[in-house]
This record gives sequence, C-alpha cells and structure tokens, in this order.
Amino acid sequence: MKAVIEIDYICKGFGDADEKSKYAGMVGSVIGTLYDKECTVKCSGLSEKDRKLYTEVGELYLGKVFTAKGNGYYPSGAVRHPKLVKWRDDKTPEECTYDQIPREIRGGI
Repeated sequence: MKAVIEIDYICKGFGDADEKSKYAGMVGSVIGTLYDKECTVKCSGLSEKDRKLYTEVGELYLGKVFTAKGNGYYPSGAVRHPKLVKWRDDKTPEECTYDQIPREIRGGI
C-alpha cells in the first residue's frame, strides 16, 4: 500500500467531465502544475457543487494554489490518483516547487 501524501500545485485550468456521464458539459477535474517544473496533475473527486462553480467561474481560480492528495509520487512531480483537497489562500504560487517531492523520487535532482 502506498503512502497517502499531499502536495501543493498551481491551478492552470480545468478538464471536461466525461461526455457520457451525468456531468457532461461541466468541469470534471482541476489541472495543476508546479512553479519551477512543468508537470500535469488532474485532480478528480469534485462535488457536484464544485463542478458547477468551476464551470461557471473557473477563470477566478486560475493561478491559485490548491492541495492535492494522492498515493505516492511520479518523478514528474505529479501525485498518483490525485484528488482535490482544498484551495490555499495562505500560499503563493512561488511556494509550489519541485522540492516538495522527496529527493529519492526526484532522482537526486
């Protein structure tokens, strides 16, 4: 069993919900990256209320910091099986760096 970890990312957009689901036409995921290393993490686990909000005013969240929870890391900086935990007003995008990833995962970078 992999350890459950949390990491902070910068919102760079939103993914569409599956066209065959009841959420067709709405946001299906929050997409994030790191400040100093390009990576892509697509967070699922959104409530219906959140999907509606991000569909209507998602542009207000672009560039904002959020915490994602997952089951371990990829060397790219993305967490495995990410879920959105919360938005962070107390952190800046510049704090969302690759050094959040343990050195052994980064390959000594």
